[in-house]
Amino acid sequence: MTAERWQQIEQLYHDALEREAGQRRAFLNEACAGNEALRREVAALLAANDDADDFLDEHALAVEAKEMAAERASVPAGSLVTEHFSHYQILSKIGAGGMGEVYLARDSLLERPVAIKVLPPNFIADADRLRRFAREAKAASSLNHPNIITIYEIGVSSGLHFIATEFIAGVTLRERLKDGKLSLREAMAITRQIAAALAAAHEAGIVHRDIKPENVMVRPDGLVKVLDFGLARVGERRQEPGDSATQESSHTQTGTVIGTPRYMSPEQARGLKVDARTDIFSLGVVLYELIAGQPPFTGATMAEVFAALLEKQPPPLAQYLPETLPVLPVLPMLEEIIIRALEKDCEDRYLTIRDFAADMEEIEQQISARAESGETRGLSQSGRKSGRRGAENQRASAPRNSRQLRAQPVRPAWREKRGLILSIALALLAALGIVGYQLRDRLFDVTRWSRTLSGPITTVPFATSAGQKDFACFSPDGSQIAFAWDGGQQREDGARDIYIKLIGVGDPVQLTFSPEDDNRPAWSPDNKHIAFLRQGVIYVIPSLPGGVERRLAEAGQGISWSPDSKVMAIAGPASKNAPGQILLISADTGERLQQLTAPSLPNSDDQPAFSPDGKWIAFLRSFGPTRREVFVIPASGGEPQQLTSDKRQIWGLAWTGNGREIVYATNRGGGMGLWRVRASGGAPERLTVPSLNPTSPAISRQDDRLAYTEIYTDSNIYSYEGAGFAGHATPDKFSQPVAFLTSSREDHSQQFSLDGQQIVFISMRSGSEELWVCNRDGKKLRQVTNFDGTPTGTPRWSPDGRWIAFDTRATGDAEVFIVNTEGGAPHNFTNSPSSYDATPSWSRDGQWLYFTSNRGGGGENIWKQPVAGGAAIQLTHHGAGEGFESADGQLFYFSKGRGGTGLWYVPAEGGEEKPVPELSNAGYWRSWGLLAQGIYFIAKEETPRQTVKFFSFATRRITPLVMVGKDTLWSHPGLALSPDGRTLLLAQKDHSVNDIMLMENFR
Repeated sequence: MTAERWQQIEQLYHDALEREAGQRRAFLNEACAGNEALRREVAALLAANDDADDFLDEHALAVEAKEMAAERASVPAGSLVTEHFSHYQILSKIGAGGMGEVYLARDSLLERPVAIKVLPPNFIADADRLRRFAREAKAASSLNHPNIITIYEIGVSSGLHFIATEFIAGVTLRERLKDGKLSLREAMAITRQIAAALAAAHEAGIVHRDIKPENVMVRPDGLVKVLDFGLARVGERRQEPGDSATQESSHTQTGTVIGTPRYMSPEQARGLKVDARTDIFSLGVVLYELIAGQPPFTGATMAEVFAALLEKQPPPLAQYLPETLPVLPVLPMLEEIIIRALEKDCEDRYLTIRDFAADMEEIEQQISARAESGETRGLSQSGRKSGRRGAENQRASAPRNSRQLRAQPVRPAWREKRGLILSIALALLAALGIVGYQLRDRLFDVTRWSRTLSGPITTVPFATSAGQKDFACFSPDGSQIAFAWDGGQQREDGARDIYIKLIGVGDPVQLTFSPEDDNRPAWSPDNKHIAFLRQGVIYVIPSLPGGVERRLAEAGQGISWSPDSKVMAIAGPASKNAPGQILLISADTGERLQQLTAPSLPNSDDQPAFSPDGKWIAFLRSFGPTRREVFVIPASGGEPQQLTSDKRQIWGLAWTGNGREIVYATNRGGGMGLWRVRASGGAPERLTVPSLNPTSPAISRQDDRLAYTEIYTDSNIYSYEGAGFAGHATPDKFSQPVAFLTSSREDHSQQFSLDGQQIVFISMRSGSEELWVCNRDGKKLRQVTNFDGTPTGTPRWSPDGRWIAFDTRATGDAEVFIVNTEGGAPHNFTNSPSSYDATPSWSRDGQWLYFTSNRGGGGENIWKQPVAGGAAIQLTHHGAGEGFESADGQLFYFSKGRGGTGLWYVPAEGGEEKPVPELSNAGYWRSWGLLAQGIYFIAKEETPRQTVKFFSFATRRITPLVMVGKDTLWSHPGLALSPDGRTLLLAQKDHSVNDIMLMENFR
């Protein structure tokens, strides 16, 4: 289109504006007689100008609707939008435009905010327009992508047609630009997300055709949402009698001008048929504006804007950028990409938006983590010209009419020269004296560059209601989390159900209602279903409440969906005779498709997780009950690759959104923490999280949110003082408790030395479970061990007070160690191939150590081994937990096992195992002890408050000693009575946390 043509259009446009609206049609019919193309172009400009303060900022559909709407549909706050879908309650009006008014509403069914757009009555009066609108809105609603606004519903009530969409708390990109142009990193991060949205739309056959800053929302966490997908297609001006342009059905016809001029593609401006490449052009315009602070095609009048769009090249970026040190060679490469995206001929542009995004990603990988002042330096003039010549050379060498050649995307010349450019850039930086190993790592560490989110990292509680919560899982768009929760009921059996909750608003919504434990939810990438585990079986349920669950397959721990939601990676059921294996099954039928791993006992595999691109599966391999390592394996099959060698326990893993790293929870390096390791291998790095004992990590697909479960108990040791035995068979009355050993972490497993003058206990006050010793009065506190994160417990004094036996996982498996009370290196006493040797106790003469072991293949039993060296001897044969030798050395008293009650005894030299008839309710795992005069214990079945009791060997009677005021510990030895009966030490819970935490702007 020539400049003369645009002068003619502009003159007719201004002449028409001088007339009344009702006279314009007749004026155009007369002025453009015989030239329908000219008439349509002027009419399109007039339509866009009507009711628009700034034509260049107005959406075509909005302009058209404004022109048509003689009145606005208004909904009073607090009313329900529709009777049939009566779960939307209007809260407030948040906007208005040609498409009608927009309201903030509350979805009372799912407890979430929504945006309700009510269409104008005159829009609805056009039946054909309404049909096309409904068709396109349905097409747009099928686009399930985190960077695309979600359309929940199209409804009608009392003649009002409305659209319910997700409510986006944020600002438009136009509003963001009012604060000034963006940093290079922020601009590219936003553009990359828009490109991802367009890629999803194009693959679904939808072209947006109105990409501009007004149609892009940016949330506070940096997530981008593209608005009005599919709706731009119905933005054609309504035909009037006499118009010759035919109505379109599903594609824009030649001669129809749709869009906003400064962001239009040339083919749009000419009214030609458009395809996905028109969105590439518009996105190139947006990217240019984000970096330069103004669009590439400007003008004082609309005609000048169109002329610049069709005939001129955009000004060099360098003239808009500050004179600071350049970030070589990123900006010349970036301008090369923009030039190609803004080619006038769509045949010379990128073939697909994914090609555009791929080039953008390569540049992002080369951006250093320098301050913004160093990032936003523009290009030199010579750099721009060089890039322009490269593009021209490419066009010259590619035949315009060769469909085969055009099908292969032409890459910018800098790709082939990247190695040389990087070498030159490094040489220049070296000449400036700023290249060293540290800077090199910073500039060229792809993992660090990929995290370009803006905003501070914040960690807030997501779910803090009472009860047991765990296994967070993000919805595909990152706006909701599914998790397992007992509903705050503190159920004795620990059973939970699956809940979902919106981030930031609303209450949890319950999906499952089984009396059994439902856990490990996994949200399908298509957002339709949530899979979960129940009693070794995978069930699948719709992600919306009220759906019917279906049984899918038997499985072990862990479920992961493939990106297309068609396949699941699961852990096959494990048993004593078969290890867990990583399997692929059909997500529809549960049919077994492929076995990926085949570990040998005692090893076992579980907790598989698909990488975001679906090419890899990460999983955990167990080497016994206390050692797990992270592995990856190709999803198509192959050899597993081991990524960690920590020899520690691991509680969950998750891929980062970019697929380059795996985050896992472990006690590696001192206390529980979250660590990240590259999927390609390397040394793990610790994440900084402001929480104790983080477990079960989950990461949103957008890579900007991290959720994890924080579980810990602040237990402290309290002292109850009394008169002791004083010649009686039972200790006398005790005083009220006094805080004795306290910290902000767990303190427990206390035991008196045989002379009653020293106390050993386990504390996490140093960050990990370690042995500590103090005098009877709590003074002269000192740390005895330093295992730096290894689970350690059950400390027991030798009779002479010189040694302490305890159990630890320092070797990976549970073993019994001995350490001198004055310090020194602990000695591995059991050092056996069995996977469990624990809960030691000394014989009264100090010559033997008793302990629980699973050696011999008969389950856990009591064994004893000479302290001076020699073979271990099995003492019990029908199952046993932990125990103590009697004061006279003749009997050994023991509990029957984990979680059970009842105390038993057996001759210390072996023989018949018999119960203590009076103590059938005593001995709950760790909650008892032995003195020469009798046995003290807590009966767990007494709720809600327990009582410490004493069983006298002399009288065979049970006497209450003291009622416990707080919850006691059941998983650790929680009480100890001094040999003289004067001091009772009780570990009690002062504070217990079981919350799901959410980290925003994770990177």
